[in-house]
Amino acid sequence: MNKDFFEYAPEGLAVIDETTSILFGNQRFRSYFGNIQKLTDVVFLDRQTRNPMPSINFDHCFQNPLDDMEALYVNENNTDLFFSVSYNPFTENDEKRICFSFKNITNFVYNVDIFEQLYDKMSTLTIKLDKSIHEKDEANKELKKRDLEMQQQLLLAQDIQKKLFPSIRTLFGNYEIASKITPASQVSGDLVFFFERDQTHIDIITADITGHGIPAALITMLLRTSLQNAINAKHKPSQVLKDINNDLYDIFSNAGVFVTIMYCQIDILSDEITIFNCGHPAPFHLHSKKSIFEQNDVGGMMLGVTEELEFKQQFFHLDIGDFLFIITDGVTEATNADGIFFEKTFHESLIDISKNHADFSPIQAIRFLLSKLNEHINVPKSYSDDVTIICIKKIKERVF
Repeated sequence: MNKDFFEYAPEGLAVIDETTSILFGNQRFRSYFGNIQKLTDVVFLDRQTRNPMPSINFDHCFQNPLDDMEALYVNENNTDLFFSVSYNPFTENDEKRICFSFKNITNFVYNVDIFEQLYDKMSTLTIKLDKSIHEKDEANKELKKRDLEMQQQLLLAQDIQKKLFPSIRTLFGNYEIASKITPASQVSGDLVFFFERDQTHIDIITADITGHGIPAALITMLLRTSLQNAINAKHKPSQVLKDINNDLYDIFSNAGVFVTIMYCQIDILSDEITIFNCGHPAPFHLHSKKSIFEQNDVGGMMLGVTEELEFKQQFFHLDIGDFLFIITDGVTEATNADGIFFEKTFHESLIDISKNHADFSPIQAIRFLLSKLNEHINVPKSYSDDVTIICIKKIKERVF
């Protein structure tokens, strides 16, 4: 058993023995049920009737693997938690074991309840407007079923994306870093991935898949897997990019999908930021003391265009208080009702930060820019493309 994977898995995992004693419970499981000793100490309720479900019978579960069941658990705060429960029997050192998985579907259940209420109202109106009650009722049921299935899939995809690509808010050496992805729909075609390569290097990768929504979101999953494999091989950033292109070129080219990607590496020993750019918008270096910003567009080739990947390399040295912004084109290309791009206002907002908000943290700077973007497009009008902003700020001199 891979203990690291087990401990940090997104779902609650617990391994029990024949007495239902919990041998291992990961952190997500403990957050749900505390430090219980036996799985039979947890009382699960039937989701529909709220009646107690039968207590776990180890032998029955071991002999009859179950794909999924749904259960309700009322925690110590009297809060309803809904779970999709599955279990997998296995043998370890001739001892019988069962691994239980608890996926929290509370948000989905609540959304389903809301949709049920809406559809009930729709059905009532339909009955009043049309005498063909039976036909309309059957049609509504089918429509409800399909829409609920789609909503479930979207919520699951959204939850997976948030776990795979969480927002960044971290300190690393003499730098503070933050990021924010705002999807145009429920799921995003933008990706932000970062990891601490060692004690002196942190790598931040952002990518933008052509289009948005479910097709683009699926590509982010493929890209993330390929990226993780290349990183696990401990390759340098330039080789990581080549590995990804080699791995996914056939998929991208056959599907007519292109990906811009920017690989940023911060070295706190040399106090240098290196950018490897594959067709992504160039970063914005905001000089706090000069109240100016620089953007040197060096180009590079998008992934999926050619088998031989070409990228451009840049180096940045930030003074204390300087910002480096990395964005996707959904930011500057957002338009208002008159078709005017946000690009000019974005540039003005960067200068505004330098002149009037030099004390902003990276997350404050991101929120400020997003507020200006929302004013420009006149929210609640939706974004036409996914919006991603990464902000790096130098907060002190390098530490040796």
